[in-house]
Amino acid sequence: MPYGRQAQDAWERLGAALNLGYEELRDLREDSQKLIEQAIDRRKIRTQLAAAGYLWVVYEDTYPRAAVTWVYVGTETVRM
Repeated sequence: MPYGRQAQDAWERLGAALNLGYEELRDLREDSQKLIEQAIDRRKIRTQLAAAGYLWVVYEDTYPRAAVTWVYVGTETVRM
């Protein structure tokens, strides 16, 4: 699980992307049990990220350890 500075950076970057103030970010973090992936999994957060112009969110997941997760938040269908 990311910890210390690495975890703090992830939350700060998410807060900046969503233009959240300290209190709003703190509440989101507490509601998500301090796991960034739980916050990013919320439909509201994904919608806000897409509205802010983001297409992808990339973060280090907690399981398996050091896994890198890519989450598409865009509105267009992705073809593989």
